Amino acid sequence: MSKKMSLDEYLGLYGLSFPISDYWMDKTIFPHGLTSRQKKKFDKEGEKVEKEYFEKRQACIKEYYQKVATGEIIEPTKIDKLIKTASGHNDNASVQAARRVLVKRGYQVNAKGEWQKVKIEGDLNMSKDWNKQELQKASEQMKKQGNIGYEEFTKQINNQELSQKYVDEIKKCHNNGDLEKAYEYWCKLYDLYEPINEMTAEERLEQFKQLNSYTSQIEDKIVFDVTDYGKEKHYIKQGFYDDIVEEQEEEELDITDDI
Repeated sequence: MSKKMSLDEYLGLYGLSFPISDYWMDKTIFPHGLTSRQKKKFDKEGEKVEKEYFEKRQACIKEYYQKVATGEIIEPTKIDKLIKTASGHNDNASVQAARRVLVKRGYQVNAKGEWQKVKIEGDLNMSKDWNKQELQKASEQMKKQGNIGYEEFTKQINNQELSQKYVDEIKKCHNNGDLEKAYEYWCKLYDLYEPINEMTAEERLEQFKQLNSYTSQIEDKIVFDVTDYGKEKHYIKQGFYDDIVEEQEEEELDITDDI
């Protein structure tokens, strides 16, 4: 019986998921350093391990596609990958994005909890945000066909109200001097339009256009203040902030010395 499996999953069965071996990661810390001879030996061993790993991985990839050709393995389609991603946790941005793409491509969850292609009568453009009249019409058709969960997923597609709410909150929080909250809403807005690998170029462009239609409502000063706050927060978390502040202070001292 044929088994549906991606190349990454197949490589994972043999511990070959990563493009390179973990040899260097396991042996990159030497408390007392290396002598010239030790380093030469280490590099030589590393090159040998990498060569063997590469050859083993290439052979495994070849074997995978041979099994695909004979029908022993079925390679998942983009839709299969989307459905797998869509089965994740509701709070995950990539899961939500996968669900939006599936519904836009005409898929819906049936009574068994399985994604299936559904037919919608009339001219409903799946690549744009649906208006309330279109949603109501489609919802009624889905109920007749016995589909469930339609309202949940169409809410994720019809992000207009939620996106506008986030834009308004960003402005409001900035005006109140609460950059932390403003940045939180900024991240939420971007999460709504997080792209995933299975998206086509057209779908990615549509995502960008929709996002841009909301971010363009925010003044440049607010954008700079909020994103600068976000970068500073990231630098502090990564431990880079003190180094940046020190560099800025040194530059200011240099300028003062010149005067």
